[in-house]
Amino acid sequence: MCTSRGGAGRVAVTAGFGGEIKIWTCKDTGDWELWHELGSGGTSDSRATGDAWAIALSADENYLAVTTHDGRVHVWDLAQRQRIQTYETAGGGAGGSFGLAVDLSRDGRLTASGHQNGAVYVFNNDTGRMVYSLSGELDCETREIYDIEQANMAPPRIVRLG
Repeated sequence: MCTSRGGAGRVAVTAGFGGEIKIWTCKDTGDWELWHELGSGGTSDSRATGDAWAIALSADENYLAVTTHDGRVHVWDLAQRQRIQTYETAGGGAGGSFGLAVDLSRDGRLTASGHQNGAVYVFNNDTGRMVYSLSGELDCETREIYDIEQANMAPPRIVRLG
């Protein structure tokens, strides 16, 4: 389940073990209702959601990002109810690295994904191109972490693990 950070708090997204992704909205009464479903019974591109793992919602609640077990990253425009980008990460297809985490910039222009092999990728959703790639091969106990807040890349912070 995910909600937006700093958003209006009117949208929540859930992913089920069958790959279905449900988008929920909060009514004025405070009750939640199912607004749209991706990936069950062919409602909206079931092939693209059948192996959804990590999910993230942009702060403006307009974009949804999803990682998959084979390294793909999908981005949806929720207002249009359509997938706007699919990214193949290193290895692609069956050889890709499991997508463990995903996040979006506040405005949904950038998507960052973290993978089982330790790699981190940042994509520009407007151009469909990768803008940053961090190798998963680390010889020390530090990792660089990039903040994609407000669609700007901040200088790296060094974090000591362990």
